[in-house]
Amino acid sequence: MNISSIIVKVNLEKWDEAINAIAKIPYVEIAIQDKQKESLIVIIEAPDTHLEIEALDTINNISGIISANMHLSYNEDSFKTCVLEAGEIAKLIDTTPIEDIRYNGDINTFLKPKR
Repeated sequence: MNISSIIVKVNLEKWDEAINAIAKIPYVEIAIQDKQKESLIVIIEAPDTHLEIEALDTINNISGIISANMHLSYNEDSFKTCVLEAGEIAKLIDTTPIEDIRYNGDINTFLKPKR
């Protein structure tokens, strides 16, 4: 399962039309609406990356959408290989230099080469 947050900017003149179109997309939920800021936070919860990206592309192609950008993305499979317990993870967080920590919740992490 993949879960992503999408920041969406919407043209106010097409606000209602865009909201209705987004609500019909499979695996998509509008979590926050801020009409004053012309912004939405949309959650995509799809079974795989292909469907996740397909939903994002669909949002970007809706009339009235100025931009729709993936902010964070989590993949359930990445947690299956974790063998550390919560206490061990907390100790690592407290003792590891910040420059050595690799945050995997940002989609840009997947676009950068690993150190």
